[in-house]
Amino acid sequence: MKSLIRLSAALMMTAAVAVSCFEEGETVSKKKYDALDAAYKELKDDHQKVQADYVKSNEELSAILEELAEVSSKTTSLKADVEKGRARMTQAEQISSRITTLKERISQLEKEVKLDNASNKALKETIRQMTDLVDRQEQELAGLKDEISHKNKTISAQKDTIERRDKTIESQKSVIEQQNEELQRTVAQQAMMLFQAGVDLEELADQSPEVKWKKNKEKVADMQKSIYKKAMEYYRAAEAQGYTPATARIASLKSKI
Repeated sequence: MKSLIRLSAALMMTAAVAVSCFEEGETVSKKKYDALDAAYKELKDDHQKVQADYVKSNEELSAILEELAEVSSKTTSLKADVEKGRARMTQAEQISSRITTLKERISQLEKEVKLDNASNKALKETIRQMTDLVDRQEQELAGLKDEISHKNKTISAQKDTIERRDKTIESQKSVIEQQNEELQRTVAQQAMMLFQAGVDLEELADQSPEVKWKKNKEKVADMQKSIYKKAMEYYRAAEAQGYTPATARIASLKSKI
């Protein structure tokens, strides 16, 4: 602002000198006039440049403040998401990128306005406050990143534990299924063996020798009946274990007992 005032004063003085010369009727050489005119134009250009720089600085300051408010809002939202357990590291990285850009813009603004101890104190104080606020935002974001990282590691560890448990359960399930299949094969084999034993006994009883004496016939008949009953036990055992051919043999054997 003081630069603007000094340049305005210089313009006024230059214009006043030119006017006074003409009022007093002095003859000014073309060379002197051109030099004076050039000086006037240079001062005018500097004045316009200072004005433009001042407007530009204030526009940039306003834009930075708006971006800072937006970053603060995003950080607050991220903190709420962290508390609810739904925050993502990508959110934090996006905010971090914006903070980095903000710091660069503030630093560039400080260079452009060329601050000193005597001028633009209000602007200097505003920039200092913005810098402090950005630093606090950066520190808070760093804390949120650590918390997100910790929670992600916890979730990852829990996921690994669940996956290991699932693999163990799946492995145990496979072993049980295999054992069950082996058991079924064993049962089926046993049922077939029982059935075959019943067939062998039934055929053995069928082949009982014929005898003439009554007592011998009774003994042979009793022995044959006993063998048939044993064959029936094997058939029933085989049927109980799911061997379906045994059912027909049971029905047939009943007529022999």
